[in-house]
Amino acid sequence: MTLSQISQLPELKYKYQAHGQAIQVPSADVTAYTSIFLPTTDTNKALTAFSSNAKKGSPRETVAKYLQSRRICEYNIPKSKNHVNPYLDLWAVSCQLTSFLGPLLYQSYARPANAKRTHPILPILYHHVGCMAPIYEALYTGPRRLLQEEFS
Repeated sequence: MTLSQISQLPELKYKYQAHGQAIQVPSADVTAYTSIFLPTTDTNKALTAFSSNAKKGSPRETVAKYLQSRRICEYNIPKSKNHVNPYLDLWAVSCQLTSFLGPLLYQSYARPANAKRTHPILPILYHHVGCMAPIYEALYTGPRRLLQEEFS
């Protein structure tokens, strides 16, 4: 991606579709999605709330199902009020600017490594940080797995 392509992304917004029609994603849904990963929230509770507040057939419901299908973390991870993560903040802002609500249940995302192609800004974070945005939960648990990966 070039800088000019990246600068156009906020105007283009991310397009979710249902039956061939583009769906406008509410800003509150994007905020709820990004808050799942904040160090000040309990991830399990935030993901449950994100799922339970989703309208049937909405992109939010689909994203919630995808995240729940991938999550295998059984650990009780304490919240952190002092954890500073500028990359997570940058990712959250980029989600708001592009109306990105999360990855959907597409066959091409069967491997979590392919999910980096869903968000228009993630390639930049991968290039500069080496991963999406290291969340507190992943840093706290260390090398233990938080997501279920499928290998073929």
